[in-house]
Amino acid sequence: MRHSHHLTPEQRTRNSWGSMHDRCYSANTANFEHYGGRGIIVCPRWHRNNPLGYYNFVADMGLRPEGMTLDRKNGDGNYEPSNCQWATKSTQASTQRHCTTGARPKLTRDEIREIYVSEERQVDLAARFGVSCGSIERIWKDKGHTEHTHDLMRPLKRRK
Repeated sequence: MRHSHHLTPEQRTRNSWGSMHDRCYSANTANFEHYGGRGIIVCPRWHRNNPLGYYNFVADMGLRPEGMTLDRKNGDGNYEPSNCQWATKSTQASTQRHCTTGARPKLTRDEIREIYVSEERQVDLAARFGVSCGSIERIWKDKGHTEHTHDLMRPLKRRK
């Protein structure tokens, strides 16, 4: 929810708890692919199917402080007591799945082809090729939508 500074700590906490479930279990939710789509789940202790799930969440996490958001310490881990904390946006940014491994001038045509057809996770491809997740995402978004991408997918002519 956007204007959380007008909410009580109880309301902020309940919103965070509900949003955590939506990210993991509702394919219609923005960014589902980064959570539930990757297999991230909510632990049984906090799960909404558990009648005490919300109360267990509050017992483990406390009420959400103003200016803080729910953060997973390990971005590949589940929502569970040992992996969650209330964090500022700047702290949370430092635990996100960053992919940039340094400046790199340009991917080769063969590398772009490989990324284009790969079923590897974005973060793994970025690490392997030394580029940002944004670069991988742009290649995937361009699949079949630009003349440039189509040219990259044509076989290279062999020189004799």
